[in-house]
Amino acid sequence: MMAEIIFFLENTFNKRDFHRFGIQTLINHGNNVFVYDFTPLLYSDYFAKHIPPDPININNYHLIYNKKEASIFLRKVKHNSIVISMLSFNSSSYFIFKHLSINHIRFGFVVVGTIPSQAFSKPLIKKILNLAQNPKSIKKLIVKAKNSLIKLPKPYFCITGGSMGEKVAKKIGYLKQNTINIKAHAYDFDRFLEEEDLSNNEFEQFSDYAVMIDEYGPYHPDFILSEMTPYVNKESYYYQLNNFFNLIEISLGLKVIIAAHPRSNYEKVGNPYNQRKVIRGKTIQLIKYSKLVLIHASTALNFVVLYQKPVLFISSFDYSTYYQNMILIFAKSLSSKVIEISNPNQELPKDIFFIDKNVYKNYKEIYIKEEGTPNKLLWEIFSDFCKEHTLP
Repeated sequence: MMAEIIFFLENTFNKRDFHRFGIQTLINHGNNVFVYDFTPLLYSDYFAKHIPPDPININNYHLIYNKKEASIFLRKVKHNSIVISMLSFNSSSYFIFKHLSINHIRFGFVVVGTIPSQAFSKPLIKKILNLAQNPKSIKKLIVKAKNSLIKLPKPYFCITGGSMGEKVAKKIGYLKQNTINIKAHAYDFDRFLEEEDLSNNEFEQFSDYAVMIDEYGPYHPDFILSEMTPYVNKESYYYQLNNFFNLIEISLGLKVIIAAHPRSNYEKVGNPYNQRKVIRGKTIQLIKYSKLVLIHASTALNFVVLYQKPVLFISSFDYSTYYQNMILIFAKSLSSKVIEISNPNQELPKDIFFIDKNVYKNYKEIYIKEEGTPNKLLWEIFSDFCKEHTLP
């Protein structure tokens, strides 16, 4: 019997999401797929200000602008539907989960693609100091206290990836007692499987290059959503990076290519990388054929591990303290060094091309995919689950 699967989203749907959430895979496996996009209702400012560079329009996609519309669409969800929630659970979205629970509609979450920083929590004294230094944090604390007064109904399932995915899911309440744990892997492992199925050697001819994993630092739309100040200053950020890229190109004989962040829009803001190649949507291929990966704190580190590429972590004393710490945590997860590009006398490490395969293997187990889990697409694993749990 065909399953009705409904995605609940809070970030404007785009082509990347269509691929990442395996919409076509689920359809190909005989499921009826809907997408309910609550972004205009839950994050109206973000929705108004951020236009994705890769918009998409598909059948059964619905934007929900207010609570009245939300109520109409929630009533359309059948008792035998399966809801995949990409929503944050908070006081604003509580009414959605309450409706699902009261009507005994099965829903669950996805906790895959966890990152090294999630393995650490700030000491209490640091949290207090951060509050004192940032008035916006006090507002967030009030919101957090308000959210703590509501309780998430028990999810029917939770898709997890890596041992850290399961640990985080339990910590935040997405994986409760009797919640079905669907063990899968990070989204990036799907991209890895797809890439390995292709004879795609588009960048093999450019093998003598280093790839910089762009994070769209000063312009990232998440700063709009969270009302946070960007971690970097755009003038010093790009100035220091370009100087460092000059060093890489001269010292190592490797040209630097930029793997643009998937939500970047350099067509709009211009190329800040001194006319170096900026390529969006090809990150996995660029890493696969590179000689060296330059990175801050991007989840694309998964591809570095899967392809066992040497990596150099980049930081600067001009970055926010939070961002510097984040980069340090990422680097420690691979026992790697961090280079401070704000230091004009900084030299490249002598062992810049060395990798520790045991460290990489451990990282994969924790953050990407545990050994013994199915070696198939995440949404194929989920589709198998739906077939086993179809209701009449």
